[in-house]
Amino acid sequence: MGKDERGNTIVKKLQLGKFGLQGWTLEEIMKDVMEMPAVTSQLYQETLKRFDKAMNQEEQNLIIEQYYLLKEMLHPENPLRKLLSIQVAEWEA
Repeated sequence: MGKDERGNTIVKKLQLGKFGLQGWTLEEIMKDVMEMPAVTSQLYQETLKRFDKAMNQEEQNLIIEQYYLLKEMLHPENPLRKLLSIQVAEWEA
């Protein structure tokens, strides 16, 4: 399903190869097939932007604050958690 230029629901034609959606990630399906603009929450996106801005401006307190929020939001096995911990290591001392 999809939407046309007037916002009407239509049956969307997909360009799928021999194996259909085999090998596609859930994120790819959600974005390309289901037309979701983002696969993460607005809160998560805003928190990540604040973290990046704090890192760029070297604002230690904000870096730590946003890091702990992101750490709580992310799945325990998400590789971004490890990357964030490496980035924050120098600021936690």
